[in-house]
Amino acid sequence: MMFNSDFISSFITKVDLLHNKLLDVTSTNAILIIPLTIINIFFFNVKWYFIIILSAIIVDIITGIIAAKKRNEKISSNRFFDSLIKIGYYFIIMLLLYCIDYFIIKDTFLLINISSIIIFINELMSIDENICNVLGHNTALTKLFKLAEKIYYNFIKNFFKNKL
Repeated sequence: MMFNSDFISSFITKVDLLHNKLLDVTSTNAILIIPLTIINIFFFNVKWYFIIILSAIIVDIITGIIAAKKRNEKISSNRFFDSLIKIGYYFIIMLLLYCIDYFIIKDTFLLINISSIIIFINELMSIDENICNVLGHNTALTKLFKLAEKIYYNFIKNFFKNKL
């Protein structure tokens, strides 16, 4: 089948028009870059919270893999998928609390600070547990966590004993 020159030139013209309409640089910037910039500016104050939490989760995953290999456990993709879900939950919680801090409490980062500290301590405890499994004994961090837990529970017990 032979194509005539009119068909080819009309095809090229239509492709060029479609290209100009859909892939215009200005519209691409407006569609992609501007919303991403606005989101980045909104989360600029707390982006390090997300980076630190993500880093702690990655270290937790790595130490978990090392500990599983040490215990001769099978490493499955389900466990990794659980970690991805955990990242999603943590970030959704942090985003919601940041929005509450920003829009309702007005520029205090109280909720995001508290939630980030709790999540980070949780990840540190998990990392420490993995390291203890690899080493075969408790670390200084484990002892520090147990001491903090003991002080906390004594405080709560004395607090409620005095209130009742």
